[in-house]
Amino acid sequence: MQPLDHILGPPILALVFLSLGWPYVRLVSGGRPLNRTQRQMLFYGFLFVLGMGYSMALVAYLHRPGQWSLILTAGWGLLLGIIAWWRRRCAASCPEDESTG
Repeated sequence: MQPLDHILGPPILALVFLSLGWPYVRLVSGGRPLNRTQRQMLFYGFLFVLGMGYSMALVAYLHRPGQWSLILTAGWGLLLGIIAWWRRRCAASCPEDESTG
């Protein structure tokens, strides 16, 4: 049963994060629809929780407690941060196509 928890646990927790985060962000914004920044933060938060869950499951599966969970979680967060920064920089430098929107 434990390997099944390692596979199904992270997506379930990430969906719980998303299902609690979405209404909270709507509440903070006064009931208005989420703007682009809020949606991106929620998306990257979802991905962080998902990746963090799988990294912790990997550490538990390999029986390597201690600093490995911190190293993998920090590495995953750093990777997501770099991807978000890169996508933001590309979006700022490339003008959007006005015919698609």
